[in-house]
Amino acid sequence: MKYDLFISYSRKDFDEVSSILEIIKTAIPNLSYWFDIDGIESGDEFEDKIISAIDNSSYVLFALSENSIQSQWTKDEVMYAKNTDKKVIPVLLKGAQMKGWFLFKFGRVDCIDSTNELQMETLLQNLSGWTGRNQVDLSSESVAGRTSEQLCPCGSGKLFKECHGRSAVAPIVSQPVERTWKVGDYYNVDGKEGVVFWVDETGNHGKIVSLDQAKKQWCADDTYKGLTGVASDEYDGMKNLQSIQKISDWQNKYPAFAWCADHGDGWYLPAIKELELLLLNEEVHDAVNNQIAREGKAKFSKGKHWSSTNRSAFYPEQGGWGAWLVYVNDGYTCGSHMSFDAYVRAVSAF
Repeated sequence: MKYDLFISYSRKDFDEVSSILEIIKTAIPNLSYWFDIDGIESGDEFEDKIISAIDNSSYVLFALSENSIQSQWTKDEVMYAKNTDKKVIPVLLKGAQMKGWFLFKFGRVDCIDSTNELQMETLLQNLSGWTGRNQVDLSSESVAGRTSEQLCPCGSGKLFKECHGRSAVAPIVSQPVERTWKVGDYYNVDGKEGVVFWVDETGNHGKIVSLDQAKKQWCADDTYKGLTGVASDEYDGMKNLQSIQKISDWQNKYPAFAWCADHGDGWYLPAIKELELLLLNEEVHDAVNNQIAREGKAKFSKGKHWSSTNRSAFYPEQGGWGAWLVYVNDGYTCGSHMSFDAYVRAVSAF
């Protein structure tokens, strides 16, 4: 399939880039584009699809930001476009500046400031002229005679008010594309950052795992003794955290729980069934691991990984010393002494 425009951007800027794309789509409704919303699960597949998409695109719009300047993927995309003689159109996101490798390679290329109305109008006119796609005139003068009960001129077939959520004479305010999530997606919303490892049937809600990991004790020294009535949930680590938090000085007594909770509101040490999904489901494990690597972070280490589920709650006769963990090397679940060091990663629901 051929495209007029390839969008190169960092997924950390998804909402801002989506708003820019909505402006372009509204003004030039027949423009075709390639925009990676969902992500691609493996590195090789990602490269193949990116190369094919750039090869089949006439122009490349590079959403320039601090995030995209630091991203190896976007650098590779832009440099491949340059090396294959594609026209690269840099669009500065809010607060961004040309610098680093992009300034070195494209210092003489004019940038479009996405916060400047006149420059954005120039971008739309240029895209319309370069691609031969007609631009819809949505200026106040052209729509002054329209009402919210008339068809939108963007070609959607909807009433103007249905299409844009406003009367025709109001200024256009672009809204971010409403997205759904899938396993392996990079997630960065309201400062909460991680990789999706589970989603519900709508794709709007799910769970993420942190990009970082640590090695911690489940509990320190001999504080495990007699711990048979807490942290017994197999499916919801948040319930286990809330149980532990009722214990005096829990931050010092239960290092694995404290490390996860320190990530911020809503973060916790996963329960055993959550951890098994992450580490023993090969499809989920690979998708999450590959995305973690793309973000420049360490993959899940081989070895033992703590869950928040207290094994002693199921075997009180054994004296209350063990918790469930997953042993990645051999792919199985087992119990281990709570005072041992094992890997931990935080998870959170969204």
